Amino acid sequence: MMGASGKEFNSLECTSPRDNSLMQSLKYLVTNSGLYITLEKIQRLYPQQQAVEKVLEWLQEMFEKYCQEKVSRVENHEVDKWLMKHRETTHKQTLDNILKAVEMEMIYSGEWRG
Repeated sequence: MMGASGKEFNSLECTSPRDNSLMQSLKYLVTNSGLYITLEKIQRLYPQQQAVEKVLEWLQEMFEKYCQEKVSRVENHEVDKWLMKHRETTHKQTLDNILKAVEMEMIYSGEWRG
């Protein structure tokens, strides 16, 4: 494609942010979602109360009570579409390997200091 300056450039491709791989989604949760910053705030506010553990348990309860049903509804095809596209390639790795790969990528990229 030719730009206004007369120079050629690659056309831009806009992919859906909801179509990330499982690794990309997990990396987003630990780097850009604000999850860890929020957990650190909670830990500092309530250091003697096992606050982080309580919040993580609460998040799981909230997911099980409210979110899981919402995500699983018939009219919500987003998860089904993602699974159709990514299930085969994702199943080539175990969940433990995916989690370790995210951690290693974070360490080697310098985003985390392990």
